[in-house]
Amino acid sequence: MPKKKSAKSNEDNDEEDMCERLQANFPDVGPDEAKVIMEIAEEQEFEGNEPHEVNFRGDMMVVAWGRQMPRQVEYTWMPSDQAAEDFAQEQLMSDEGECFWRDAVAAQRTTKGFKDWVDEVIRMDGWQSQLCTYDGNSYETSDGGVYWRSN
Repeated sequence: MPKKKSAKSNEDNDEEDMCERLQANFPDVGPDEAKVIMEIAEEQEFEGNEPHEVNFRGDMMVVAWGRQMPRQVEYTWMPSDQAAEDFAQEQLMSDEGECFWRDAVAAQRTTKGFKDWVDEVIRMDGWQSQLCTYDGNSYETSDGGVYWRSN
């Protein structure tokens, strides 16, 4: 006699349905990205609400809930703490970062060269000081990634 298949729980079905909807609405979202989005939604109490927008920039994924400001809320996810640190360093190495360094030199807050100053900022303040500008908080996901509120 063949074994009877066990019925999936409603929670499993809901998760699969949400994963399928995310992939249908956002073609670049694969199963792994969908799981990350659902995890962020649960932790940030958006559970059950589909994001309005999902954008990718290299390894970075930006997810927005809500259609317009000031109600729109964005979270940025990266695959690792190191990826976030590298991105923060890239941001500081920009023209804008160089302006911050020049201001620090002019105010006699540093005597370091530009690259050494960037390394020191990241080492002393952490990547979060550059990327988590909304509230300074970052969070880990079960896949080893990190995310933070972007706006």
